[in-house]
Amino acid sequence: MTPTYFDDKAAYSVYIYIKQDGRDIIVRGDAYQLGNYDTPMLFIYYPNVNAYKAVIVKWYVWSSPYEVQLEQHGFLNGSFYFGGWDNPEQKGTTPTVSSISDRTIDVPNKIYTSEVNNPFYFPVLGINTVGTGEIKGICSAAKALSEGQFGQFPLYAFTSEGVWALEVSSTGTYSAKQPITRDVCINPDGITQLDSAVLFPTDRGIMLISGSQTQCISEAINSEYPFDALRLPGFDKLHTMLGHEPATDKCLPTLPFTEFLKQCRMLYDYVHQRVIVYAPGITYAYVFSLKTNQWGMMFSNIASHLNSYPDALAMDTKNAVLNFSVPVTDTVKCLYVTRPLKLEAANVLKTVASVIQRGLFRKGNVSTALYGSRDLQNWHLVWSSKDNYLQGFRGSPYKYFRIAGVATLSPDENIYGASVEFTPRQTNKPR
Repeated sequence: MTPTYFDDKAAYSVYIYIKQDGRDIIVRGDAYQLGNYDTPMLFIYYPNVNAYKAVIVKWYVWSSPYEVQLEQHGFLNGSFYFGGWDNPEQKGTTPTVSSISDRTIDVPNKIYTSEVNNPFYFPVLGINTVGTGEIKGICSAAKALSEGQFGQFPLYAFTSEGVWALEVSSTGTYSAKQPITRDVCINPDGITQLDSAVLFPTDRGIMLISGSQTQCISEAINSEYPFDALRLPGFDKLHTMLGHEPATDKCLPTLPFTEFLKQCRMLYDYVHQRVIVYAPGITYAYVFSLKTNQWGMMFSNIASHLNSYPDALAMDTKNAVLNFSVPVTDTVKCLYVTRPLKLEAANVLKTVASVIQRGLFRKGNVSTALYGSRDLQNWHLVWSSKDNYLQGFRGSPYKYFRIAGVATLSPDENIYGASVEFTPRQTNKPR
């Protein structure tokens, strides 16, 4: 925050004059609380050899400008000022920053690579032109991609024309070869590096690229018209049993998957070999297991995450730091609902006689509900129970069923399936 007079701190703004194409361009950087009001400004560096003057403006009750001359640095590819151990002489006026169009040089299809151990110097050999479109993001893949091709494509450039592969040339610099896939990344913030591959969101879904091969890993859940679980009668009561705050909780998905991907981020949990796909402001997230290639869902209040291998660190909406690599030690509440079950008899009316939830859990920790439908549009509650057994009921036959439930599970408990007993009905003619 900007300091006040009572903080006894001074705020600083530094204006840099750059000679570009025969005219002056002025840029500004804010340091804010650099120190006490009498802290001297000793050293300034700006990474541009064309910078020739700086105006330091100290804000303490009123503004005090200090104009200094910059000189070219010997090896850092920039300009600097050092005038001794005292503040420079107070002189000059507060300048006006140049417009955004004057301060912007648009090079959307170039990648600049600095010299080793010198992040301010970009040699000509380190400038790569990637296609003719716009570079949306870059990501590296460091492990061997195939036999005898260790690091053949160590860097991927995600552009508006597709994904380009850059490899290390004989001079030690990168060189762009050709686009290896026409899949276009729709959200650069969702690009995520794995051990030997890279994930990125597209209009097709989440793509995994390894070497020169790409595959869609989200085909099983891609849907432009997601099912609204609140259409199930009484499902809102099951959701209430989770204990979420009704005013802010929207953990039941309603967005089409592609719309979700346009604002998603991905958190890689190396320890558990899973990827958490979340979106800030949306209280549900998708979870992909790299071990089983299966998808799940979880409640999410993640606001942002940090690339901190091997931990999966994130920050929630209450500014608390979360580590998804640490094993869960507390009990958690779970809400689940299956896809429509045809029970190996499609388009045949069936009456379910019993449902038994299977898994390793203590008695009373699982509550179950059974829904039925004849057209996959209108669903009806058939039976419910406070435990994992649904028995002793009869009713109208249905073609499709869904099993839903709420569970409170400890780390050593799990649910892995269900046993269903049913009887086909009215099979004497097509229905």
